[in-house]
Amino acid sequence: MTEHDTVRPEHPADPMPERRNHYARGKVLCERILEGLRRDRGLRFINHRPAVVIGPRGRTRAAGAGYWATDNHCMGWGPGLTPVPFVLAGDVAAAIVRSLDVEAAIGKHFNLVGDVRMSAREYVDHLAEISGRPIEFHPQKLGLAQGLDLFKWLVKAAVKKPGNDFPSFRDLKTRALRPTFDTSLAKELLDWQPCADLEHFLEVGIRVPVSEGG
Repeated sequence: MTEHDTVRPEHPADPMPERRNHYARGKVLCERILEGLRRDRGLRFINHRPAVVIGPRGRTRAAGAGYWATDNHCMGWGPGLTPVPFVLAGDVAAAIVRSLDVEAAIGKHFNLVGDVRMSAREYVDHLAEISGRPIEFHPQKLGLAQGLDLFKWLVKAAVKKPGNDFPSFRDLKTRALRPTFDTSLAKELLDWQPCADLEHFLEVGIRVPVSEGG
């Protein structure tokens, strides 16, 4: 998907999980299991899909911004100019709690993304300013990143390292998180109101975790 696409709540999970990393693959398979149990046994469930979660007691080196080669160098999933779908942990918790009392939420899928939309570059710039550390964002062409992954794969293959999966370019592209996520269902059905204030987002999402050493 590109930045011009929209991921809607009714969209099924990735149809090709085998081309994703193990973490993403596990989430896709869990959704499939739940849907199968709903269809075959009438399981009542609510599925929340939080995007890039940040907040207190969390890590400031958000994987959604890029690959952190060190704690102060972030290698972007591309140029880092499109909005990253950040969401505060407290907002995710609020959506989960609200859904428990809404009968119409049963069987629904909710995209959980906050209303403060900043790019990976902007996030790293804010992180550097708030922490007072020389943290840098490095834009990276996905083709080059794929080449580096292939080189690592070849080295591991040469020494016959187990669990050395062939690097998937499709998985690499999905890490850029370029599509827009439709959160209207959560806002309407759950009366969910995620953070839309930049200063509050920076306070809770970055300043607090930095003060905690995250």
